[in-house]
Amino acid sequence: MSPAYDVCLALVIFFITPLQALRIGASKECESFACDVQDGHLHLRQSCDNQFVKHTPKSFQGFLDFGWQGLMAFPEQNFAFCTIPKNACRSWLRVLEKVYLNDPGYTPSDTFIRLKEHVQSASARADVFSNPSATRAVFVRDPIARLASVFFDKCASHKGPCPIDHNVWVSIRKIVSWALNADLGPSHLNEHWVMQSHFCELKERIHEYTFIGYMTKESLTRDAACLLEEAGLAKFNAEFVGDETPTEKNTWTNEERLLMKLFTKDAAKELVQKFADDYSTFGLPEPAWVESATGEWYDKIPSNSSAQHRDNQAVDEDEDDIQFLPHARALTHTE
Repeated sequence: MSPAYDVCLALVIFFITPLQALRIGASKECESFACDVQDGHLHLRQSCDNQFVKHTPKSFQGFLDFGWQGLMAFPEQNFAFCTIPKNACRSWLRVLEKVYLNDPGYTPSDTFIRLKEHVQSASARADVFSNPSATRAVFVRDPIARLASVFFDKCASHKGPCPIDHNVWVSIRKIVSWALNADLGPSHLNEHWVMQSHFCELKERIHEYTFIGYMTKESLTRDAACLLEEAGLAKFNAEFVGDETPTEKNTWTNEERLLMKLFTKDAAKELVQKFADDYSTFGLPEPAWVESATGEWYDKIPSNSSAQHRDNQAVDEDEDDIQFLPHARALTHTE
């Protein structure tokens, strides 16, 4: 590698955010790890001795959790994970329950009561976050994609809780209008609508994490399995297995294509500003699809027949994947 390249790299790191610099550093320093940057995503860093990772954490006294979501710490396994609704949280909690019981064959209860009782103590968290050899992980996703996922799961399905009367059929336009004027911080009554950067105090603690995953439908299985393998917890993984959905290079993914139809360009840009805390905290760029957004579904509302069909299906209570294609059939009426 030439000296000129090193100088350029140093200049780049100097002018970008610490998190972005850490990611670039990880791609260079962790070449021997399977969890390196892949497919052009600057979203994975693991086991790097990087100056931006802090091993002297802030106090965990008075730490804020949301319901049964939050920061799970396992001192014996040198592992901690921050769960966030709509970011494959239920799958992660199933894995973490097995980790807590040290039983790969355990059938998860899906209540996760014992997790909340035993792995959310201030002392357990402090042990893991002050340990330089521990893995401290979180998976985040594009905030607009997450909003769409919550809309379909909580509003379009009438399962609730929807911030607009769940007995009224609503379009994504109404949800965008509500979100732009709502407080989506820690004080919100339902965690599904809270910005990701407010979970596990990530806005203030992001540099205490050694692994940040960027969740997409195409990469989640691979990256989650990779994290668990690198953390020595692969034996507990029965959730993130199987083949991944392939994507052609230089083409939009299915999720991006459908987001382009769901949001207008102006609405998407307003949401990028609304979710500024998330984009800034995680070093996320404005989604590339925004400039090509067409919004033909922006004013569409689900039909009764399509929604009823979905209600009759066996659907996970906290379905994490956007699954636009089944939902798209319900977007047939215009307000």
